[in-house]
Amino acid sequence: VPFSADLTAATTILLSLQPGTTYSFRLRALNGNAVASGFSAVVTTATRPSPLGGLTGAALGASSITWTWGSSGPAARYRVHSASAGVLLAETAQASFTLLGLSTNTPYGIQVRPLVAAEAGALSAASTVFTLAVAPEPAAAQSLSSGAIALSWSANGNPAGTRYEVSLSTPGFPTAV
Repeated sequence: VPFSADLTAATTILLSLQPGTTYSFRLRALNGNAVASGFSAVVTTATRPSPLGGLTGAALGASSITWTWGSSGPAARYRVHSASAGVLLAETAQASFTLLGLSTNTPYGIQVRPLVAAEAGALSAASTVFTLAVAPEPAAAQSLSSGAIALSWSANGNPAGTRYEVSLSTPGFPTAV
Protein backbone atom coordinates (compact mmCIF):
# COMPACT_ATOMS: atom_id res chain seq x y z
CA VAL A 1 0.00 0.00 0.00
CA PRO A 2 1.84 3.14 -1.10
CA PHE A 3 1.95 6.40 0.88
CA SER A 4 -0.32 7.90 -1.80
CA ALA A 5 -3.15 5.65 -0.54
CA ASP A 6 -3.32 7.85 2.61
CA LEU A 7 -3.37 4.88 4.99
CA THR A 8 -3.51 6.42 8.47
CA ALA A 9 -4.95 3.53 10.50
CA ALA A 10 -2.69 1.06 12.26
CA THR A 11 -4.37 -1.84 10.48
CA THR A 12 -5.38 -2.81 6.95
CA ILE A 13 -6.61 -5.81 4.99
CA LEU A 14 -4.80 -6.78 1.80
CA LEU A 15 -7.13 -8.32 -0.77
CA SER A 16 -6.71 -10.27 -4.01
CA LEU A 17 -3.72 -12.26 -2.76
CA GLN A 18 -2.99 -15.74 -4.10
CA PRO A 19 -4.27 -18.65 -1.99
CA GLY A 20 -1.70 -20.82 -0.26
CA THR A 21 1.11 -18.34 -0.82
CA THR A 22 3.67 -17.07 1.68
CA TYR A 23 4.04 -13.29 1.82
CA SER A 24 6.55 -11.07 3.64
CA PHE A 25 5.65 -7.58 4.86
CA ARG A 26 7.52 -4.57 6.16
CA LEU A 27 6.25 -1.13 7.12
CA ARG A 28 7.49 2.41 7.32
CA ALA A 29 5.96 5.75 8.25
CA LEU A 30 5.98 9.16 6.60
CA ASN A 31 6.29 12.35 8.64
CA GLY A 32 4.61 15.69 7.92
CA ASN A 33 7.60 16.80 5.84
CA ALA A 34 7.25 13.70 3.59
CA VAL A 35 10.38 12.07 5.04
CA ALA A 36 10.06 8.28 5.32
CA SER A 37 11.26 6.34 8.33
CA GLY A 38 13.33 3.20 8.08
CA PHE A 39 11.52 -0.08 7.50
CA SER A 40 10.15 -2.20 10.33
CA ALA A 41 11.23 -5.77 10.92
CA VAL A 42 9.90 -8.19 8.27
CA VAL A 43 6.81 -10.24 9.14
CA THR A 44 6.01 -13.36 7.11
CA THR A 45 2.75 -15.28 6.91
CA ALA A 46 0.79 -17.34 4.39
CA THR A 47 -2.71 -17.07 3.02
CA ARG A 48 -4.92 -20.08 3.59
CA PRO A 49 -4.96 -22.64 0.79
CA SER A 50 -8.02 -22.90 -1.42
CA PRO A 51 -10.34 -25.85 -0.78
CA LEU A 52 -9.34 -29.06 -2.51
CA GLY A 53 -11.03 -30.23 -5.64
CA GLY A 54 -11.57 -33.63 -7.14
CA LEU A 55 -11.35 -35.87 -4.06
CA THR A 56 -12.15 -39.34 -5.38
CA GLY A 57 -11.54 -42.84 -4.12
CA ALA A 58 -11.33 -46.31 -5.57
CA ALA A 59 -11.36 -49.71 -3.92
CA LEU A 60 -8.11 -51.58 -4.54
CA GLY A 61 -9.59 -54.81 -3.23
CA ALA A 62 -11.72 -56.24 -0.45
CA SER A 63 -9.55 -54.62 2.25
CA SER A 64 -8.06 -51.41 0.82
CA ILE A 65 -9.09 -48.08 -0.71
CA THR A 66 -6.99 -45.28 -2.19
CA TRP A 67 -8.05 -41.65 -2.60
CA THR A 68 -6.51 -38.95 -4.77
CA TRP A 69 -7.23 -35.24 -5.05
CA GLY A 70 -6.27 -32.09 -6.86
CA SER A 71 -5.74 -28.66 -5.40
CA SER A 72 -6.86 -25.24 -6.54
CA GLY A 73 -3.66 -23.80 -5.06
CA PRO A 74 -0.30 -24.85 -3.70
CA ALA A 75 -0.21 -26.88 -0.50
CA ALA A 76 2.83 -28.21 1.29
CA ARG A 77 0.99 -30.93 3.23
CA TYR A 78 -2.45 -32.44 3.63
CA ARG A 79 -4.30 -33.64 6.73
CA VAL A 80 -6.53 -36.64 6.07
CA HIS A 81 -9.52 -37.01 8.41
CA SER A 82 -12.13 -39.74 8.85
CA ALA A 83 -15.36 -38.40 7.34
CA SER A 84 -17.53 -40.13 9.95
CA ALA A 85 -15.59 -39.33 13.13
CA GLY A 86 -13.44 -36.36 12.08
CA VAL A 87 -10.37 -38.11 13.53
CA LEU A 88 -7.01 -37.25 11.99
CA LEU A 89 -5.84 -40.36 10.12
CA ALA A 90 -2.61 -39.04 8.60
CA GLU A 91 -0.62 -36.05 7.44
CA THR A 92 1.04 -36.42 4.05
CA ALA A 93 2.91 -34.43 1.42
CA GLN A 94 1.36 -36.58 -1.33
CA ALA A 95 -1.97 -35.83 -3.04
CA SER A 96 -3.10 -39.38 -2.29
CA PHE A 97 -3.88 -41.60 0.68
CA THR A 98 -4.45 -45.36 1.06
CA LEU A 99 -6.25 -47.19 3.87
CA LEU A 100 -5.32 -50.85 4.37
CA GLY A 101 -6.70 -53.69 6.49
CA LEU A 102 -10.33 -52.70 5.99
CA SER A 103 -13.45 -54.84 6.28
CA THR A 104 -14.97 -56.42 3.18
CA ASN A 105 -17.76 -54.56 1.33
CA THR A 106 -17.80 -51.73 3.89
CA PRO A 107 -17.96 -47.96 3.31
CA TYR A 108 -15.05 -45.73 4.34
CA GLY A 109 -14.92 -41.97 3.89
CA ILE A 110 -12.29 -39.27 4.24
CA GLN A 111 -12.01 -35.50 4.11
CA VAL A 112 -8.78 -33.65 3.36
CA ARG A 113 -7.49 -30.30 4.67
CA PRO A 114 -4.63 -28.57 2.78
CA LEU A 115 -1.82 -26.88 4.75
CA VAL A 116 0.63 -24.14 3.80
CA ALA A 117 3.07 -23.12 6.51
CA ALA A 118 0.90 -22.82 9.63
CA GLU A 119 -2.28 -22.01 7.68
CA ALA A 120 -4.91 -24.71 7.20
CA GLY A 121 -7.52 -24.58 4.46
CA ALA A 122 -11.11 -25.76 4.77
CA LEU A 123 -11.99 -29.45 4.92
CA SER A 124 -12.92 -30.89 1.55
CA ALA A 125 -16.28 -32.47 0.90
CA ALA A 126 -16.32 -36.11 1.99
CA SER A 127 -15.57 -38.95 -0.40
CA THR A 128 -16.95 -42.33 0.64
CA VAL A 129 -16.07 -45.59 -1.11
CA PHE A 130 -16.98 -49.22 -0.42
CA THR A 131 -14.29 -51.88 -0.33
CA LEU A 132 -14.94 -54.66 -2.82
CA ALA A 133 -17.18 -57.61 -2.00
CA VAL A 134 -15.64 -61.07 -2.26
CA ALA A 135 -17.15 -64.03 -4.07
CA PRO A 136 -19.26 -66.20 -1.77
CA GLU A 137 -18.04 -69.69 -0.93
CA PRO A 138 -19.25 -72.34 -3.39
CA ALA A 139 -22.94 -72.98 -3.35
CA ALA A 140 -24.60 -76.17 -2.27
CA ALA A 141 -27.49 -77.15 -4.50
CA GLN A 142 -30.29 -79.56 -3.62
CA SER A 143 -33.12 -80.65 -5.86
CA LEU A 144 -36.42 -80.12 -4.09
CA SER A 145 -38.78 -81.27 -6.83
CA SER A 146 -39.08 -81.60 -10.59
CA GLY A 147 -39.20 -77.79 -10.83
CA ALA A 148 -37.27 -76.45 -7.81
CA ILE A 149 -33.71 -76.36 -6.52
CA ALA A 150 -32.53 -74.93 -3.17
CA LEU A 151 -29.20 -73.06 -3.13
CA SER A 152 -27.15 -72.04 -0.12
CA TRP A 153 -23.70 -70.45 0.29
CA SER A 154 -21.35 -68.85 2.79
CA ALA A 155 -21.04 -65.05 2.75
CA ASN A 156 -17.22 -65.45 2.92
CA GLY A 157 -16.74 -62.29 5.00
CA ASN A 158 -19.27 -60.07 3.23
CA PRO A 159 -21.41 -58.21 5.79
CA ALA A 160 -25.15 -58.61 6.27
CA GLY A 161 -27.02 -56.67 3.61
CA THR A 162 -24.65 -57.68 0.81
CA ARG A 163 -26.61 -58.30 -2.40
CA TYR A 164 -25.95 -61.48 -4.38
CA GLU A 165 -26.68 -62.52 -7.94
CA VAL A 166 -27.58 -66.07 -8.93
CA SER A 167 -26.98 -67.01 -12.57
CA LEU A 168 -28.72 -70.01 -14.09
CA SER A 169 -27.59 -72.02 -17.12
CA THR A 170 -28.18 -75.42 -18.68
CA PRO A 171 -25.95 -77.45 -18.58
CA GLY A 172 -23.02 -75.14 -17.71
CA PHE A 173 -21.42 -71.78 -18.35
CA PRO A 174 -19.18 -71.18 -21.39
CA THR A 175 -15.47 -70.89 -20.66
CA ALA A 176 -13.74 -67.73 -21.85
CA VAL A 177 -10.82 -68.34 -24.18
